[in-house]
Amino acid sequence: MITKKEGSMWHIGMGVVLMATSAAYLAAQDPPSRVGRLNYRDGPVSFQPTGMNEWVDADINRPLTTGDNIWVGDRGRAEFHIG
Repeated sequence: MITKKEGSMWHIGMGVVLMATSAAYLAAQDPPSRVGRLNYRDGPVSFQPTGMNEWVDADINRPLTTGDNIWVGDRGRAEFHIG
């Protein structure tokens, strides 16, 4: 006979297994078909990921995909590699 405490531990253990399996599945999925990267930047260059409201400083080699926004300020330059 399984006690209440053992049953609860079993449920917690199964939850952890399911979360780990889900994370592995998501990590194994292919990236979007159109992915680029910021190769070079000089001056003010900002990045806004899809679905976010905040702009952040654009980092070199940052992956970019459909829906992401890039802003290049006065006297700024940016170079992207796509494909």
